[in-house]
Amino acid sequence: VTDSKTSGPSRDVEKGEVTQPSGETPGGTPPLDELPRAPSKASVFAGKSGEEGLSECPLCLNELSVECFPELCTCGHRSCYDCFQQYLRMEISESRVGIACPECSEPMHPN
Repeated sequence: VTDSKTSGPSRDVEKGEVTQPSGETPGGTPPLDELPRAPSKASVFAGKSGEEGLSECPLCLNELSVECFPELCTCGHRSCYDCFQQYLRMEISESRVGIACPECSEPMHPN
């Protein structure tokens, strides 16, 4: 016995099978290769938030002026001054010798 009243998947009730129409996955969603891809972290940070001159801190998610983001020498990641200062305090208090970027683990240098 096949259920063909809907345009969704057909069901063989006796066998407990569900057959999807071509081009769909269970739940009616498109296949993964047709879904839009999320932008990379670099392109997310490169794009300004809401207003010109504001950026979002990846750690606290606050929108702050671009001047509030110290730039690391070793990688392009930036977090707001308060988050960066808190991160450094924690790393130092835990006696971490090699302090790394909070996002990508790239070692920081004391430049």
